[in-house]
Amino acid sequence: MRLQSPETVTPLSLATLHLRALLDLSLETMDILCQRQTSVEHVGKLRFAIGDIVHHKFFDFRGVVVAWDPKPSIDVSRWDGLGHVDNPNDIPFYHVIPDQGDCVEAFGGERPMRYVCEENLEECPPNRKMIDVDLEPDWGRDPKDGSYVAPAELRFKYGEDLEDDGATERCLLR
Repeated sequence: MRLQSPETVTPLSLATLHLRALLDLSLETMDILCQRQTSVEHVGKLRFAIGDIVHHKFFDFRGVVVAWDPKPSIDVSRWDGLGHVDNPNDIPFYHVIPDQGDCVEAFGGERPMRYVCEENLEECPPNRKMIDVDLEPDWGRDPKDGSYVAPAELRFKYGEDLEDDGATERCLLR
């Protein structure tokens, strides 16, 4: 968007600027609420939650679940590593930020994100939960089980936090 000098700002241009910001906020809110509705329908059917530390059964890397899709968002039927999975387009897929050291060993280099079907993941053993991942600073760590704690907005969006502890209000105020 082009900035205008103070002399050229008109009531109409100012109103347009504010309407654009309101539209952007409205679209973001609708996206979050749509994802939450989908999440509430599926959260009890998933094996892993946002923040869980998982282990890939075949590529032997660990990582943190940062998002999930009830079904893959793209056609995965021809992906290597899914030949043993019946109907891979009908099962949950997880967005996993992998441990960078594990990626170097498994793939020969770092990887920012992996998109993994539920069948290829298992819970990470407790003695292997100390991992090196690059998460946003607002993620926390649960001292009891070593899992990661997602920001409130993400927990709300993915139905992890079914109580609305103010996340909606903060989003709307933004």
